[in-house]
Amino acid sequence: MNKNLPARYGILKRFSKNASEIKWFELPSHYVFHFGNAWEEKNDKGEDLIILWGCRFDNLDIEFTIEHPFLGKNWNSKITRFEFNLTTGKAKSDEYFTKRSTEFPFVNQDELGYKTRYMYFALDFDKVEDSQGARDNVIHSGFIKVDTETKKIIGEIPYGDKKSGGEVFFQPRDNAKSEDDGYLMTFVHSWETDISEFVMWDAKTMSKTPILRAELNQRVPNGFHGMFVH
Repeated sequence: MNKNLPARYGILKRFSKNASEIKWFELPSHYVFHFGNAWEEKNDKGEDLIILWGCRFDNLDIEFTIEHPFLGKNWNSKITRFEFNLTTGKAKSDEYFTKRSTEFPFVNQDELGYKTRYMYFALDFDKVEDSQGARDNVIHSGFIKVDTETKKIIGEIPYGDKKSGGEVFFQPRDNAKSEDDGYLMTFVHSWETDISEFVMWDAKTMSKTPILRAELNQRVPNGFHGMFVH
């Protein structure tokens, strides 16, 4: 990551004929591994906006040639709302919950590309205990639910002591009544017992008590993530 250069975003209309129609925007230097969702809306002046939510790194310098490259530094990935004004050509970004380092934002996939109120973020460990098991399994300690309208954290679920897991996937409930009416699920691993579980929670209530726990016959690698397809 070159901190002397700005971050550039290119926005292309869906049915553009060629690359000359890209609109370019610049923001202060940063890096984003994962975005949660983006949508179109208008502001009070009637100007056309693209809203984008993601996890922003302002100082990323990872040595992948060493063991446990994510240990030893506080990367502090910040939940960020990006706003690109297609009318004026200006861009801005606002960060939230700067003391909570997060990654892997996720939304109800039925609403992808549309304005979503709820977004779920995997939480990084605030502190990693001094043990080989902890170092070998550092990934995420839990997750939070964020209301993108009020800009507040409205729920938090930890994976548990001496446990880590990946990002959560949202599955709507059959005949769901609201955007967050569904289930959150991921793989959780205990480095104390070396057992992996598939765990599900209620996304609407964000109760810390799981609604399903299924012990697996073998360990699921930390960081393993992707899409559930049905």
